[in-house]
Amino acid sequence: ETEELVLGTINRMNKIFNDQTVKLADIGTGSGAIAISMKLECPELKVVATDLSEAALTTAQRNAQRLAADIDFRLGDLTKPLAGEKFDIVLSNPPYIAFDEAKEMSSTVLEHEPHSALFAEEDGLILYRKLAEQLPPLMNKPALIGLEIGYTQGEQVAQFFKNSFPQATISIEKDINGKPRMIFCEIHV
Repeated sequence: ETEELVLGTINRMNKIFNDQTVKLADIGTGSGAIAISMKLECPELKVVATDLSEAALTTAQRNAQRLAADIDFRLGDLTKPLAGEKFDIVLSNPPYIAFDEAKEMSSTVLEHEPHSALFAEEDGLILYRKLAEQLPPLMNKPALIGLEIGYTQGEQVAQFFKNSFPQATISIEKDINGKPRMIFCEIHV
């Protein structure tokens, strides 16, 4: 799904921003997959990547160096490292699994992924709610927000963003398997 989030962003970006310089933030970058992929696919982007975990940022920085991707990495919780700035694109694949879903998950995932990168409170929705609340002052117009979501979370996450961006065009997009796994929020002038 992350690959599809990147592709969906690039397709929308080309329609929304034409040839202007675009500033992108990847919130909760983890290993840096989204930020690095976006920078390599669109080298003209100015990319900032944040994470709450120092270990994750170290891994992301190493990955970016290996791939020669020029990214501004910042440590901090959600939008705090971005305060006072404006962005054209914000992407995020935050932890979104409800704690009670752990029993249904593969032991391979549970043993090899940090639980802080997987699970979130409020049935996995807390970080989407917080992002929807915190992003309005950080967004330029026009702007694009793209999120990876759990396949049962589309309507709830879309509602958070409709509340924060009532004039935006919000779509729930399906992945290659036909499951709703991404939200795009296009903010117009």
